[in-house]
Amino acid sequence: MLVYDPYDAHIEWDAMMPFLKNWGEIIINHMVSDTIRAAKTAKKPEVIEKYEETYQMSIDELINIGSDRNVYEKQIEKIILENSGRGEGRYYIAAFPFFIRSNTVAYNLIHCTGHYKGFELFKTTAWKTFGDKSSMKNTHNNENQMQLSFNEKGEIVYSVPSDESCYNLRDAALYVQRHFAGKKDVPNDEVWIYLGEHPVFPTRDYKNKIKDVLKKDFGMKASRSSMTFSDRSY
Repeated sequence: MLVYDPYDAHIEWDAMMPFLKNWGEIIINHMVSDTIRAAKTAKKPEVIEKYEETYQMSIDELINIGSDRNVYEKQIEKIILENSGRGEGRYYIAAFPFFIRSNTVAYNLIHCTGHYKGFELFKTTAWKTFGDKSSMKNTHNNENQMQLSFNEKGEIVYSVPSDESCYNLRDAALYVQRHFAGKKDVPNDEVWIYLGEHPVFPTRDYKNKIKDVLKKDFGMKASRSSMTFSDRSY
């Protein structure tokens, strides 16, 4: 395994390429907070070069991105996929943000692998570390923040707003429910394969917990080998 942990946002891709193009597990500490804070004020040629090399973009393009960390993170993932030599679907990338107490993201930990089992294990380890969530961001989600809305039948429904910076078990269950809504006798393996391909949601050690949410919140009925989903799509 290669762990690439620079002090700042600088990623030297030339050094990474031999590992990306061959089988292996890679963890990259993407210090996105450095980019958000300092790229827009970079003046020295060597500092500008650092950001341009990391994101494979001009400094003007980076300045236009501003403080949108999701765009920076997607660009890093794009570079990884383009240089893995395997292509999307045969190379797996999982990414989890780490927040400080002020709810500001400090860095994004990116795991890259050509093996699904490594992808699955990394996601599960992250969720266990964060207490059955995808990060330690304080979202303050509780029953008092539930949103009232209407489904396609005009019925009143309540939901907790999702936060893509901090998914929880209900978000994972909702992701499954929306995809399989109204379908009967869906093989268990089909459900878990679909969920397992998500870059954040876990399957290993979490299947029973997610099934419990699907039953309780969405009316899913399960047998030993399959699941039947209600027609709720919210």
